[in-house]
Amino acid sequence: MKIWKSLLAKKLVCPAYRPARADPSRMEVFRAMHEQIRLEYRIKMKSLGWQLLDSGVPIENSLFKGRIDDLFTNGSKVLVVEYVSSLFPRADKLYDTALSTAFLRFENGVDAEGAVFSREEITQVPNFLIDQTWKMVKSLPKLLNLNNEGLLEFANPESGLCSYCDNGQCKRNPENH
Repeated sequence: MKIWKSLLAKKLVCPAYRPARADPSRMEVFRAMHEQIRLEYRIKMKSLGWQLLDSGVPIENSLFKGRIDDLFTNGSKVLVVEYVSSLFPRADKLYDTALSTAFLRFENGVDAEGAVFSREEITQVPNFLIDQTWKMVKSLPKLLNLNNEGLLEFANPESGLCSYCDNGQCKRNPENH
């Protein structure tokens, strides 16, 4: 069973997470902000000596599929970049970037680093998070195959995802009280 990398990242934070239906008009605002941040940082990266290698890079393995926003190089290293329209990245976006970076490292032999670019800062994804995320992904299929009741045992109300979650059976979701 393949799932989208962004959903897998959220499930690494809270296995009981179920995506809520997105409001199309709100999504367009986020998409516009995302592209604005992408352009802003592309200009900044070029001025710092980085070269854009590729954009919207598809990745896929036996568990997940997705895209990498941008890949940059400075001649000696490759930087995986994911953009967020928020002021600061949430944990799931750090996991998303860790998944992309680990995919390049462990399945393609690319010496890559990862970073999340938000409206306020650039957050480097630590190597230990990249390595640990890849190890977690290897054991995740067992967890993802649990039924909803089993997944609810792993619900994480501290994740910050509850307001985006549509798991109506989760007692930890404030919308269900």
